Amino acid sequence: MVAGPVVVHTGGAPPLADLIRRGYVQALLSGNALGVHDAEAALLGTSLGVRMADGRQEEHGHRNHMRAINTIYHCGSIRQAVENGCLRSGILYECVKCNVPFVLAGSLRDDGGIVYLNDTEIFRSNMTNAPVVYSTNWAVTAVGGADESTFFTTNVNPALLINGTNLLAVEIHQQSATSSDVSFDLRLTALSYLAPTITFTAAGPPFELAWPALPGGFVLESSPGLAPGAIWTLETSAPLVVTNGFNKVSVELESGSRFYRVTRR
Repeated sequence: MVAGPVVVHTGGAPPLADLIRRGYVQALLSGNALGVHDAEAALLGTSLGVRMADGRQEEHGHRNHMRAINTIYHCGSIRQAVENGCLRSGILYECVKCNVPFVLAGSLRDDGGIVYLNDTEIFRSNMTNAPVVYSTNWAVTAVGGADESTFFTTNVNPALLINGTNLLAVEIHQQSATSSDVSFDLRLTALSYLAPTITFTAAGPPFELAWPALPGGFVLESSPGLAPGAIWTLETSAPLVVTNGFNKVSVELESGSRFYRVTRR
């Protein structure tokens, strides 16, 4: 799902959180603004300083988004804020609790910027869509005031990330050759999935193995042993059935030992 801060501003955070909790969302792509205002709403009951309960301006509420940012910062991360009980509701809370991966991204640029991930352009901010030529591609407008310290956000497709080293590159463009300053910052925030845990029901034979259907992409493998170099093979002897948000497989009793795991291939 792709979502922006308007989801929070318009009171849509609880319904979206409910969809995540019920297993209808497999991944969330957004900018930092959704994360900030979701945390503000969960921690302080406001979005951009406006009370979610009655739509009225909270006194000194204009500071609340910074209070929310600092609270999560002091916790160490969004996940740690959830695990230590600081963050107890909201969209990102449900992502953490339900192991739904999310990516939040944003850049601070003076004047314009173009961002690339592994040689793929992912974001332009304050720039035209014209082909890039360093000598003629100026930023659309000169940046000043609050915009000089504002992170402008976008969504990043997690499929662009690769195993190992990823290259995140940025080019900064001035509005004119006489611009008096230049600045840049960038952040890419992500939450990865946790490997699901298998549960074993001894109601057989056959016996039932089950693990959460979300996040998806996991398969069941088996091995006769756990020694280093053990060979794990894809378990295809029994059909997989999805029931109430869980993958379930029935396996027959075998002589000797048999070990099972779920993994992504």
